[in-house]
Amino acid sequence: MTNQFKKLLKNEFGISIYRKFFDLINERIMSGKINYIGDKLVDIENNSVYKEMCSILKTKDRECLMKMQEKLNKTMVNSMAICRGYIIVLLMYGIGMIAMMTAVASPYFAYLGMICLTLVYLYKTIEYVLNRYCVIDAQMVIIYKNALDKILSGNAIT
Repeated sequence: MTNQFKKLLKNEFGISIYRKFFDLINERIMSGKINYIGDKLVDIENNSVYKEMCSILKTKDRECLMKMQEKLNKTMVNSMAICRGYIIVLLMYGIGMIAMMTAVASPYFAYLGMICLTLVYLYKTIEYVLNRYCVIDAQMVIIYKNALDKILSGNAIT
């Protein structure tokens, strides 16, 4: 299981380039070189990851870039849906557990149902945590989105 951003970036750039970008951004985060104003990244265009992404993306044709942007948008929507939908999963888990404890006559079926509900809940919790707290991958997606937007608008900086 992996987060949505990581899956997208690995598919778009390959595993070795993804790892390189991951290490570069991780190093910048650990050294405190990534600057923020509020929740917004500052000075993305002087970032080495941004420049390398631009050079990779410039080799692609416009139709391919449009498809990449569409995949990026779908991934961002899916990631947000996972994060926003978790409260519903939590509520349904609680309701399901209460229903299992009160409605089922046989304790065997109640325990079996509770185990199944708990396994599904654990899966959804892991999925939520992976997608909610993927800071480095989120940084890469922000840089990737900026690089795509700049190239599609014809203003890429190299």
